[in-house]
Amino acid sequence: MNLRKKAESLPKALRQQIIMDYKETDLHTFLKELFQAMQPDYTVEITHGTQEFGKDLVIVKVDNFTKEIIGVVVKRGRINGKTLGDVDGLKSRTKTVLSKGDEKTLQEIRSQIEQALTHPAETKSILEELPVSKVFVVLAGDFSKNARKRLTSEIASEIEIFDIEWLIDNFTEFYPQIFFEGQIADFLQKKTNELEERHRRGESGNNLSEYFVAPLIRPLSAPLEFDEKSIRTIWKKRKFSFSRLREVSSEHRRKLILLGDPGTGKTGAMTKLAIDMYQDAYKRLLKKPGESGKDISVPVLVTAREFLELESAENFLTAYFESEETKNRFKVDAVIVDGLDEIEPYQRKGFINKLDQFSDTIGCSYILTSRKIDILNTLPQKYEKYELLPFEFGQALKMVSKLIGDRNTLEAMKESLERIQAQILLVPLSLMLLVELVEEHKEVPASVTELYDRFFDMALGREDKNRGIGVLFDYLIKKKFLGTLAYREFRSKNRLAMPREEFETFLNAYAAEYQWGPETLEGFVREIERAGILNGRAEVIFKHRSFLDYFAAFYIHENREDIENLNDIIVDTYFDDIWGEVAFFYIGLRREISQVLLERIYSYSNEELRTDLGEQLPPAEDLRKLLGGRLLQAGWHSPAQRHLYGIENAIRYAPRIRDKFQQIINSSDSNIPSIVSDFIALTLSDLSFNSGFLQEHAKGVLKQLVESESEDEIYMAVMLSWSLRRFLESEEVEGNIDAILDRLVGVPEKSQARMLLLMTLIEENKETRKLIRRQIGRLKKRSPEVFKSLLPSKRKGFR
Repeated sequence: MNLRKKAESLPKALRQQIIMDYKETDLHTFLKELFQAMQPDYTVEITHGTQEFGKDLVIVKVDNFTKEIIGVVVKRGRINGKTLGDVDGLKSRTKTVLSKGDEKTLQEIRSQIEQALTHPAETKSILEELPVSKVFVVLAGDFSKNARKRLTSEIASEIEIFDIEWLIDNFTEFYPQIFFEGQIADFLQKKTNELEERHRRGESGNNLSEYFVAPLIRPLSAPLEFDEKSIRTIWKKRKFSFSRLREVSSEHRRKLILLGDPGTGKTGAMTKLAIDMYQDAYKRLLKKPGESGKDISVPVLVTAREFLELESAENFLTAYFESEETKNRFKVDAVIVDGLDEIEPYQRKGFINKLDQFSDTIGCSYILTSRKIDILNTLPQKYEKYELLPFEFGQALKMVSKLIGDRNTLEAMKESLERIQAQILLVPLSLMLLVELVEEHKEVPASVTELYDRFFDMALGREDKNRGIGVLFDYLIKKKFLGTLAYREFRSKNRLAMPREEFETFLNAYAAEYQWGPETLEGFVREIERAGILNGRAEVIFKHRSFLDYFAAFYIHENREDIENLNDIIVDTYFDDIWGEVAFFYIGLRREISQVLLERIYSYSNEELRTDLGEQLPPAEDLRKLLGGRLLQAGWHSPAQRHLYGIENAIRYAPRIRDKFQQIINSSDSNIPSIVSDFIALTLSDLSFNSGFLQEHAKGVLKQLVESESEDEIYMAVMLSWSLRRFLESEEVEGNIDAILDRLVGVPEKSQARMLLLMTLIEENKETRKLIRRQIGRLKKRSPEVFKSLLPSKRKGFR
């Protein structure tokens, strides 16, 4: 948006009135911005408040040949030459300004300016003492002819006068923000730019908004009403655009949680949501300039770790909005807190209470994000839960098209995506890494871990020497350094960030271990920074949480021969609420999972994994065991019998998870229908087994399960049928459904009803679906009470 043209379109009289309506102290701030915009190489500082005498601002112009210190005196309101005090007051102030300060050499002035810039708290006192050689008198008000005549004839030649006409023209040209509440407009633009920059993509320079593709989200809470006829439609179509989340969050005091797998773009999506809200606030500000009475609704975006440390809502908001005046102009519409999974499990209950109090204090909704598996067993029921879904193929293609400029590379990428979509989850992080690899090497890796592995090899300079880029350190040296940092300083100390001083200490100790001198260490740091894997000044973090998990796993993989009780460490890591993905990447680096490790995982038991909420929630270990299929995906090169063993053991936890969530539903006061516990088991099973790497062996397990007479095993067959739906031919689906229907006869009626409803989601053939519905109809006539607990009860007057 061209703000200058927007300002030019305002009537001149309105622009004049807006300038004149500002308080004098506000004008000082805007004049500083104006002078700096007109002459970026000048130093401009506000040095005076509302006192009668002295300069209000100082402009310092110093080059190799000249020095000029300009004092600025600001006068607002009507200035009348007939009124003795108006002109005489200005004459007195300018005289005071010109007479203040001893003559100084060019070097002394430079030294003082440098000192002022180095010590911002002392800037005012330092610059006030500089000798003034010229005075600008800025008159922001009505200026009579008599006053103009007296001023030009009676004041010294070192004085220049800038009147309201000059202000209107130059503010319009150089700082049009003043007409739209300058500080407010600047704050909104600054926040938008900061968020865009935070997600700028590498050397290509794409801002987040340039490559963002709105994902789909799915509510995990139960809808208000559905029945056996509409359950299929609701489950399959309960996906909507991410923009809908904003509409929901703008409603009064909603508590929302957005769950997603690693790399699905939770942080990017929340950042884009905040950017859009800031831009909308900016547009509203521009629509009605001069009207400053109404509050402007904006979000507050903060990480969970930052939020955990804040002491009071009032102090936090003042710091966030940078001044009391700016804060008072805004109304916080939503607090967006990113990364609940990145704080310790024992801290989460207190964190949620703190967030509740914060949102109640300022009267707003909030949105919380987290990895899905890390949080399913921690969240209280009060949250409206939404899942951020991986991209569908068309969405992935759209993002890739935005990221790749070269047509030939784009065509090759399209073909590659079609080929590997069953092996690599189509999420923003994977796609961005994939694009960089394809642009560089014109080839596509086979798995997620291999994708990361190849990407980091490239980022750390594996091919730099061949491309003529000077490097001091082999890419493996840098990779091992990052692995050591991730494991020793983050994983072992159970933290996701480290203070900069501790990082410097670690760096020096690492250099001493390899006997690097200062110059060598300096060169190493430059190459690490160039890779763009670490971020931080006050504290050091890995640029993406998954990067930390990968490098911690890389360290374990590289040192596996020297680590005692390696399998125990991997098992403990897998069941750790914070570090579970490290085990996934470790197995991915090995490309296979051992039989011993699988057996340890499925015999694992640890009572400490139960949350603070006690027996109310499923043990975290049960959730992890059902998700064991993800480890098999990572260890894709494992022998067939190992895959079969892993799938058979993992799927056995689907009925257990369902039963545990069913207990929660039964003991709660809410009207959540029982079928929701099946939806949770269905979602987790899909995450575990929906993979091209597992399809053949999972089909073998499914074939055995559909022949079983066991109630639990029939249920497991339904779960696997859903997870494998995109890999099964229609004839295979129909055969499995027919086999399951034949065996439902000996199953209790409530379980029959449950599985019949779930099978309507799987079956695409209309004739078979009719057969399922006929069985549902007969069962409903025979035992209507069975469906009352499974499905939501109809509310009076609701259609």
